Amino acid sequence: MRETLHYSSGARSAQGALEGGLRDGTWTFWDRHGRRRAQVEYRRGRRHGLCFGWHVSSGSRRFEGEFEEGLREGVWTAWHRSGGVRATGAYQRGLREGAWTALHPDGTPATGGLFVAGRRHSLWRWWHANGQEAAEASYLHGLQHGPWRRWHRNGELAEAGECLSGQLVGVYQAWHVGGASQAKGEYRMGRRSGPWRLGFADGRVQAEGTFVDGLLEGWWVEYWDSGGMKSEGEYRTGLRQGPWNFRHQDGSADAGRSGLYVDGERRAEKGSGGGGGRRAARRGRA
Repeated sequence: MRETLHYSSGARSAQGALEGGLRDGTWTFWDRHGRRRAQVEYRRGRRHGLCFGWHVSSGSRRFEGEFEEGLREGVWTAWHRSGGVRATGAYQRGLREGAWTALHPDGTPATGGLFVAGRRHSLWRWWHANGQEAAEASYLHGLQHGPWRRWHRNGELAEAGECLSGQLVGVYQAWHVGGASQAKGEYRMGRRSGPWRLGFADGRVQAEGTFVDGLLEGWWVEYWDSGGMKSEGEYRTGLRQGPWNFRHQDGSADAGRSGLYVDGERRAEKGSGGGGGRRAARRGRA
């Protein structure tokens, strides 16, 4: 028995054979505009055998591989719309296994690494479209583990750090294009900890202070890109506490934000009334 399925518009969406009410043999699929998008082999209702896909806009190959009892098996390949290979690698019982590579449309490497039971494992590398290395990181059974680095398109180092079982640990550093420090501090089990400093692209300090268990803690100072102080005050468990001083970019005091903070909210000045204090508190939130 042969079955044809249709979209609500009446256009054909799928066609193939049924055996005992289950898909069996070759089935073809179309998009809403009548363009062929896939062809799949079935056996007793499960995908089994070769599977092909096409880019509907160009008709060029999109993917090709094989199923066994509904699971991807063996080598699969995907192509860019322009015709070049986009990715290739093998499956075992539906999970990616072994070396996998991805390519940019011009054929240069984009990504490469190993899968074990469907999870990234060992060293993985990425490349920018211009051929410069973009990143490298090691994985252990799907979790990032060990030192990692990322580069700007011009080849300059952009970030460097370390992971332990998927969590950032140790010293983390980031750099602007040109080499100026963008951020430097430490992570402990995935949370920022200890002194941190952020910087502008011209090398000047943007902000500096301390984190405890991922929360802003202690005295923090922030600067405008023009060099003047933007704000200074104390945090406790991530909330502004005590006197805070804010300044506009021209150096004048920002009276609307400066003042005494309690649990992250600015207290109203004396004589302003309770309602005004509540509105001022909302305005003073970070």
